[in-house]
Amino acid sequence: MGDDVAPVDHVSVRSDATGTSGAADDALRHSPMTIQLVENRAQRVQCVALGGYPPPSVDVHVGRRDVTDQLAFRHSATLTGATLGMRRIDFRSERSTDRFLAQADDDGESLRCEVVVPGEDRAVEKVRLDVDCESMLNIFYK
Repeated sequence: MGDDVAPVDHVSVRSDATGTSGAADDALRHSPMTIQLVENRAQRVQCVALGGYPPPSVDVHVGRRDVTDQLAFRHSATLTGATLGMRRIDFRSERSTDRFLAQADDDGESLRCEVVVPGEDRAVEKVRLDVDCESMLNIFYK
């Protein structure tokens, strides 16, 4: 590994159902095994990578379908520590959207977050999607 490259330390996948708050501590939690979504209902989904420099690529797939372009990319760096010259730089990269629309065919598929820093191994985090059909919910709740 070169001096100008740092690997990704942690990758997590979140949605509204997993209680995302956007805090760094929240990103350190393990991803849930399953995310519950409702067909054609806009939902927040995010894939967060902590660490990694230069900023890693973050790709998101549902089954074999690449949905990366549906999620906006953000990268940030924060300094922690009080002693000048001894501060630590924490990098955070994420892809997220508030408008992810799951389809009925996505039920049982994996939502896969793939993070790559050039020259380093790929980091992958997966969750299973449990997609409820909107038409079935209307039957039960009317």
